[in-house]
Amino acid sequence: MKTIKTLSYTFVFTILYTMAFYLLNKFLIVPHFENSEQKVFITLFFLGFSSLYMWIPGLVALFFAKKEKIKLLIFQKKFNRFYFYAVFAAIIFTFLTILISLPFAKLNFSVGLSEQLKLFDSIFLNFLFSFFVFLTAGLFFGVTINTFFGLGEEIMWRGYLFEKFQKFGFWKMGLFIGIIWGLWYAPLILTFGYNIKDHRILACIFMIIFTILSSPVFLYFKIKGKAIIVPALLHGSINAINGLSIAVFADVNRILIGSVGITGFVVWILFDLYIYLKKDTLRI
Repeated sequence: MKTIKTLSYTFVFTILYTMAFYLLNKFLIVPHFENSEQKVFITLFFLGFSSLYMWIPGLVALFFAKKEKIKLLIFQKKFNRFYFYAVFAAIIFTFLTILISLPFAKLNFSVGLSEQLKLFDSIFLNFLFSFFVFLTAGLFFGVTINTFFGLGEEIMWRGYLFEKFQKFGFWKMGLFIGIIWGLWYAPLILTFGYNIKDHRILACIFMIIFTILSSPVFLYFKIKGKAIIVPALLHGSINAINGLSIAVFADVNRILIGSVGITGFVVWILFDLYIYLKKDTLRI
C-alpha cells in the first residue's frame, strides 16, 4: 500500500505539473514569443520544464523513503569502475544504434552535423570531426548536468522502487519498474508530443517498450555500481549523446531510428541478452 501511495503522489504531481506548464506555455509564453529569435527562448523554457519534470519522482521518493526509513544510497565513497562503465555503455549503445540503423536510413554528410563545423575540404572529414566534437560535448554535459537531472528519476526507479521490488527477482523487478517508468512519461508525450510528435499514442507505446527493455540494463548498473548515481550516469549520458543516432541521418523515421525506435530496441535486447548470459552478476 505504501508503494501505491508513493506512485500515486508521483503521477498526480506529474500530471498537475504538466497541465500547469501546458497552460502557461499556451496562454503566456507562445503568444509573446513567436518570432524566430524568441523561439529559442521557448525551446529553453521547455528544456527547463522537462528537466524539472525528471525530478518529480526523485523528490517524492526521497520524501517517502525518509518517512518509511528506507536508506537510499545515492553515492558510494569508494571508487567503483562501473562509474566509467556506465558512460562507456552509453557510447557503445549510441554507436550500435547508428550501425544497426545504416540499412534503413541514409547518412547525412552534407547537412546537419557537418554544417556546424567546417574545417576541412572533405565533406566526410568535416562530418567525422563534427561528430566527435558533438560526442565529446555531449559526454561532458551527460556526466554533469544531465546526470543531475537523470538522478531525479533514478532515485525513484532504481532507488525507492528497487528497494520495494527486489523481492520479485531481477527480471520481474525490471519488468514492473519498466512499465511504471514508461507510463510516467505519458503526460509529457500526450501533451507535448515528446519523441514522436505526430503519433502520440504510438509514442506512449514505444516509450513503454523502451523502458521495459532498458530497465534491466539500468538495474544491472545499479547492482554492480552499488549506488544510484551509477544508473544516473548512464541515464544522463544516453540522454546527452544518443541524439547523434538521429542527427547523423537524413529524413529520419523516428519510429524506426533512435533509442526509442525499433533499431534502438534491437540494441537494448542485445544488452539484455548480455546481462542474461552473465547470470552470476544478477545477485541482488
